[in-house]
Amino acid sequence: MVLLYLQNAVLPGALMAFITFVTLSLACHAKTSLTDPGSIPKSATIIATETDGGDVSCLCGRCEQFKPATAHHCSICRRCVARMDHHCPWMNNCIGALNMKHSILFQFYTSISAALALFFLTWNHFVCEDDDNDTCQPIRDPLLLTLSHIVKIISGGTLIFTCSMMCEVCHALSTGTGTVDRLKRVQPR
Repeated sequence: MVLLYLQNAVLPGALMAFITFVTLSLACHAKTSLTDPGSIPKSATIIATETDGGDVSCLCGRCEQFKPATAHHCSICRRCVARMDHHCPWMNNCIGALNMKHSILFQFYTSISAALALFFLTWNHFVCEDDDNDTCQPIRDPLLLTLSHIVKIISGGTLIFTCSMMCEVCHALSTGTGTVDRLKRVQPR
């Protein structure tokens, strides 16, 4: 996008919008990666109630500590996480109760950034090719044109991936079933 701006191929407002969404995406990535997803503390204890009848299924079979009904044990992080949705390899962290919002925002901002990049690069390729167009200049340098095509492919793939992930999250939020529960075919609580 910066290369398009330097060649007068995109408006400054469009570049600022793109940079804003990329910055927001990076901030949400950092927040998701660095925020505790909702780890169950080792000092947590079982509070017996009349409804559970002293059920020992509240103990995690792997770490032998208290695990609430909506928590899952992550074998990668080696901890139990409250309302764990999944372990995200891109975040190198579990997505759980305390960082789900930042994960959703990361996916949203990334999809907007990818859509903007794809739109402006495609717009430059098709609309700016017209020699009578005074509003934009097409990319003529073969190296930049090849780079533009590569970025369009990556942006398209990123857009498809992040939109599918957002659909998964919306489905999980609407049904109350996280990814781990859905894969284990556990009914919503």
